Amino acid sequence: MEKGWFDRPIPVVVGTVRTVHQVSNAREAAHLLINRWPRQGTAMHIRARTVCLAVLHGQQKPVEAREAFADAAREANVLAKATVDISDAMDGSLPFDAPVRIRTGATGASSRLVTSVQGAIDVLIDWPQSRRGPAYHATRDIVEGAIDGQTTPAEAREAFAALSDDERILLED
Repeated sequence: MEKGWFDRPIPVVVGTVRTVHQVSNAREAAHLLINRWPRQGTAMHIRARTVCLAVLHGQQKPVEAREAFADAAREANVLAKATVDISDAMDGSLPFDAPVRIRTGATGASSRLVTSVQGAIDVLIDWPQSRRGPAYHATRDIVEGAIDGQTTPAEAREAFAALSDDERILLED
């Protein structure tokens, strides 16, 4: 089953916390349309859901899902304005939607706020060799994949936070 990557993400605000989600593929769009959509049952909602699922089964193209999802987002009034910190845009760091705070240093007495894919890569580069097991390598693949457009910054953040939690350096999430 394909993910149906979009050529560029669509920012939407859904859920009880009202956070911005950068939806970058038909799989993410279908999940939101099925599980978290505020105005279900409208013609645009049903069309978007149907097209996204068809993309996942290889029956339609991702561009069609992106267009249908954007139309449904406009109708439901959940389309967000894309905001990117100019420094992140200039260095290509791909910001996270929420930072990840981790313990740093030999004693763990200090902390670091990781706010982007590039920040996560910087931490992973400095990761102790003795602790680079399968989870580390899987996380690094996901985080580096965000730079190449193979994964999203949200997936990179999730993987990085999970590794940090497993390694007991995650301070809050």
